[in-house]
Amino acid sequence: MGSSGSMVKPISGFLTALIQYPVPVVESRADIDKQIQQIIKTIHSTKSGYPGLELIVFPEYSTQGLNTKKWTTEEFLCTVPGPETDLFAEACKESKVYGVFSIMEKNPDGGEPYNTAVIIDPQGGATRS
Repeated sequence: MGSSGSMVKPISGFLTALIQYPVPVVESRADIDKQIQQIIKTIHSTKSGYPGLELIVFPEYSTQGLNTKKWTTEEFLCTVPGPETDLFAEACKESKVYGVFSIMEKNPDGGEPYNTAVIIDPQGGATRS
């Protein structure tokens, strides 16, 4: 993570970390699970390095990676709430941060999946857009 200024918490506003890294090409559910663990590790290590951090934002496709041929398969899609968002919520709660996560969400009507942003608060509550 780069910085062009101080990492001291501002008088007003949020200290925010925008995470950037290459989005992986995933081939299996195990790859997704590995990504989830990497995201959780990043939450904890970023908060540890920047104790005043209040908001951490992950890149689009960071959970399921890039593999448009598999995004529509049951194995690759997530639900909200679901096991993936539960893990993100626990990490946000432990680190006392807001988190924004990108998931490919199963459409409950059976149509095309949703490219969803999940926002989790420091108490582990989630909303999506």
